[in-house]
Amino acid sequence: MRKLAVLCILFLGVMLPSEAHSKKPQAQVIQGNCGKRNCSEVVKNLRKQYPTYVQDFEKQCPRPKILGLQVITDEARGQRALFNCWEAKKQKRTRYGHYLGSLPMPGSESRFLIPLPTSAYTQELQSKYLGEIKQAQFKCGTKSGDFNILEDKQNNTVQLQCYFTAGVVSLDQTVTLYLMEKHLKAPSWMRY
Repeated sequence: MRKLAVLCILFLGVMLPSEAHSKKPQAQVIQGNCGKRNCSEVVKNLRKQYPTYVQDFEKQCPRPKILGLQVITDEARGQRALFNCWEAKKQKRTRYGHYLGSLPMPGSESRFLIPLPTSAYTQELQSKYLGEIKQAQFKCGTKSGDFNILEDKQNNTVQLQCYFTAGVVSLDQTVTLYLMEKHLKAPSWMRY
């Protein structure tokens, strides 16, 4: 009996890890409007180009929530992908979500960078700290922000500040329209 118990423990010890490896984690649900492209493919391409940012967006939107994606084209900033996180279930025809950030689509990287405001320090900042400024411009762009340059004359310092809108709640509402019978007239506010 004792040998059987030891054999069962060994058997379970061998089987459990192999079962854990055989189960694949469920893929993140991705929905949105990516134009003529498939949103899953857009995320896959962005994951290759910006793995840290996409991982961060995905961590902020764990399953069963839905990772929302929208590809937009902006004259000033080029083509970019906006990431949102949506609740998995609607509550009374409304699905709530929040904005996670954005990333440039391939070919729009230089236009994605947030420009620095014009200041007496702008030129000096760009010439002395080019790498750091480009990183700050990109990171601020992921939050769709803008820059301020804050001067502290007492301490003889300049601070670059990215400001952006936070705390915006996105809504996805289902609207049900009931068709009126032909003999009924539409209210005046509905007539074209």
